[in-house]
Amino acid sequence: MQGKGSVFFRFSFVLSGRSAVWWVLAFFLLFAVPGWSREVLPLSGDWQLSFTPDKKEDTVVLPGTMDEWGKGNANTNRSETKHLSRLVTFEGEARYRKEVLIPESFKDKRVFLHLERTKYTSVFVDGHEAGTCNLLQTPHRYDLTGFLTPGVHTITVVVDNRKSHYPGGVGNSHALVEHTQTNWNGILGEIFLEARPSALVESAMVFPRPEDDAVRVRLRLRNYGEARPARIELQAVPGSAEASRPAGMSRDLALKPGLNEVVLEYPMGKDSLLWSEFSPALYVMSCRLEAGGESDENKTAFGMRRFSTSGTHFCINGKKTFLRGKHDACVFPLTGYAPMDKEAWLKYLRKLSSYGINYVRFHSWTPPKAAFEAADELGMYLQPEIPYWGGVDGSNKELMDFYRREGAALIEAYSSHPSFVMFALGNELGGSGEAMRAIIDGYRGLNADVLYSFGSNNNLGRDGYQKGEDFLTTCRIGRDENRNFENHVRSSFSFADAEHGGILNGVYPSTRITYEKALAGCPVPVIGHETGQFQVYPDYREMEKYKGVLRPWNLQVFKERLEKAKMGDLVEAFHRASGEWAAQCYKADIELAIRTPGFGGFQMLDLQDFPGQGSALVGLLDAFMDSKGIMEGEEFSGFCHAVVPLALFDKFTWTNAEDLAFDVQVANYGADALHSSLLWKLADASGKVVKEGRAEVRAGQGELSPLSHVAVPLDGIDRPSMLTLTLRLEGESRENRYHLWVYPERKEEVKPVSCEVATRMDDAMLKRLSEGTAVLWFPDHRDVADMSVGGMATPDYWNFAMFKGISEGMNKPVSPGTLSLLMDPEHSLFKEFPTEGHTDWQWWSIVNNSRPFILDAAPEGLRPVIRMVDNVERNHRLGLVFELSVGKGRLLVCMADPAALLDKPEGRQFRAALICYADSEDFRPEFRCSPEELKRIFSQKAFSPDIIKVENATDYKDQAPK
Repeated sequence: MQGKGSVFFRFSFVLSGRSAVWWVLAFFLLFAVPGWSREVLPLSGDWQLSFTPDKKEDTVVLPGTMDEWGKGNANTNRSETKHLSRLVTFEGEARYRKEVLIPESFKDKRVFLHLERTKYTSVFVDGHEAGTCNLLQTPHRYDLTGFLTPGVHTITVVVDNRKSHYPGGVGNSHALVEHTQTNWNGILGEIFLEARPSALVESAMVFPRPEDDAVRVRLRLRNYGEARPARIELQAVPGSAEASRPAGMSRDLALKPGLNEVVLEYPMGKDSLLWSEFSPALYVMSCRLEAGGESDENKTAFGMRRFSTSGTHFCINGKKTFLRGKHDACVFPLTGYAPMDKEAWLKYLRKLSSYGINYVRFHSWTPPKAAFEAADELGMYLQPEIPYWGGVDGSNKELMDFYRREGAALIEAYSSHPSFVMFALGNELGGSGEAMRAIIDGYRGLNADVLYSFGSNNNLGRDGYQKGEDFLTTCRIGRDENRNFENHVRSSFSFADAEHGGILNGVYPSTRITYEKALAGCPVPVIGHETGQFQVYPDYREMEKYKGVLRPWNLQVFKERLEKAKMGDLVEAFHRASGEWAAQCYKADIELAIRTPGFGGFQMLDLQDFPGQGSALVGLLDAFMDSKGIMEGEEFSGFCHAVVPLALFDKFTWTNAEDLAFDVQVANYGADALHSSLLWKLADASGKVVKEGRAEVRAGQGELSPLSHVAVPLDGIDRPSMLTLTLRLEGESRENRYHLWVYPERKEEVKPVSCEVATRMDDAMLKRLSEGTAVLWFPDHRDVADMSVGGMATPDYWNFAMFKGISEGMNKPVSPGTLSLLMDPEHSLFKEFPTEGHTDWQWWSIVNNSRPFILDAAPEGLRPVIRMVDNVERNHRLGLVFELSVGKGRLLVCMADPAALLDKPEGRQFRAALICYADSEDFRPEFRCSPEELKRIFSQKAFSPDIIKVENATDYKDQAPK
């Protein structure tokens, strides 16, 4: 709590009528169990709300928020696209008032008010101020002993959600920002009064020592009376019938007035069960204090675990673990805040577990105790963070005090939970490393069992590892000194942050790339920061789900834009194509991390959509954690799991003159060493097995198995084919699958028979078209620069609007902004170039060497054979390949660069497929135009909408390389 003296307008809630008082008393009597040392008076239920002391009051129900009650200022802005929209908004003070009957049993007891989660609060009893508190992520506790005597009293809680009560960077965090959680006003979770004896257990923290079969218990005992003898009794109770109950222990001590800190060693016995992701065994430590004929008890959940590091690996109880993580930004669109009940968190974490996730990093916020309880039960590793996103300045006393106060409260409240294994100072911080180190040193004094980092992706990774960090969460290790991405530890970036958007879009596809060079010289485990970020076009059917406090007016704007662009009928196809391709990119990103020796893990952004910062719909799950129907957990966990079979090959495209050469290995981060058979199978599109085999694999716990080489002759494949390589460990149902492509070896380029190939639209070409010639035209990219967008194989990063502005501000190239190809695999063009309906790895070099043409000004009937899906900001009608009947002739336009296609099997085959199609009877374009109309289509400069920059909470300009 803070001292008094703040001057502000006050708001409040009230319960009217004596009947309500007696209802509260009756409810209390149900919970006041004889013999309990703590009597609890619940305060949930009706309260009175007002915004100034003399204004009319409304009845509301706590716990809850003003958004849920519809109180505040009506939001009429239907054009917001930066984030979801609140129906009502409010920032300021609200007064919550309730009359409470304090029972006689509270007499001579210490009486405390408990508010589990809220914003800055001031508490008044019968009009007298009792204190203030500005903790954001832990309960507000008020000692009201001198204010509450038996009888009727009025409690007023003033909640002020203005950001001015906190240092500037707090307002950017996901504890307050409108982009996800919203800056709600209210009180959440448990709200109660409790009566306790004058000698009490203020807190108990449990520090497991599994190597010693013991735990250390640190008690803070508060004695409000005179010095007196006391007795402490400890008893660990297992949460499973499989575990034996350790013997209890007791100690006599002399309590001095005020705070008494006591540390006790408690033996757990030789057969205590360990807690981990593999077996989350739980215990509860009961700490009972007896003094002066009274008793007080505290119960703390814990697990026998040691989460530590060994070189660049994380370890759980001495076994190496690989962190397969999800970033969490507090996206709960029905309420605008995180759930406060354990069941909701169990549902959430079980969904993540079904996708192979074992770790959650909370981006600049910390969840409530219910999240830790659920994670304890499921064996999930959690990394909460201080609610801060900005610069750290050691001379800023307000900020340093906030860090010490908020961090100490978080550690004391939650760090005994076995799931609380890591802690960071916030997101993408800049500033003083010395100040950060000082803060962390203070935290270690409170709990040295937790692993600490200065922050997640501080200075965008350019400063590398800092002495004093137990682990490093980053996108790169040090500054980029070349264009080879050698210091990167995630595969995708914005164009503002990395050439060509990083490894996945900038390096020819292969499954042999690793992060080993980046890790060299870093002495601690590295976690890839916010990996992925691949956009998926919206599924506008999701809008029907928004029945709570938030509305998807951003999605409505995007939907109307698409309809205005005359592509509304394609929305489901856009969603499916971009989603399928994004899923393959997530697979590539995750496998790159898993196959890197000595890598610590990743936290992807994201398995779930992020509806803020310009609406970054990057998930395979929507904002409600529901599947988008693109890739379910069973398939996803085939490459994201504790044990993953991997295939390593140099490329995805081959010719039938080669052997398909690859290596297989297993990443074994399971509980034990592995000795098994890895079964592999190569099948064609019809499911016919081309070749299959097995490899014996041995891998120590926490190791990558040695490589087993496989070579499959491809000379029996005489047609362009897509093959599927499937890997499975014997006895397991989970599979890992790869698509590969085989094309006929071509000694010479395919020559056109009846069609002509052109690179310029000139009078001669138009004349031949008019006379009936079939023409395959590869426009010169220089001629169409203003009528096309750039080529990019991977889906656009995060969202186009935000990084367009950032890139322009940094004088960096702007991302092409596209999401995926879209085509009909049954079209005749693909007889010689098999494909699915979306981009896959055989398209990588073709798309990266293309300029999809903007067909916005073309007649609506011109529908591309191969369409490029654009982002929601522009909604251009983009064509990679399209066809027209011009006069008597037929024109096939390909926006890929032919010269760039000839050094790769897929490029040569694609060019051959285009020629074969243009030469065939199937080439009969339905859209017709005159030569003059054709010239107009290719002479009109494309219109680009005015895209307003979306600000990131990080100032990228200040963090650009000097």
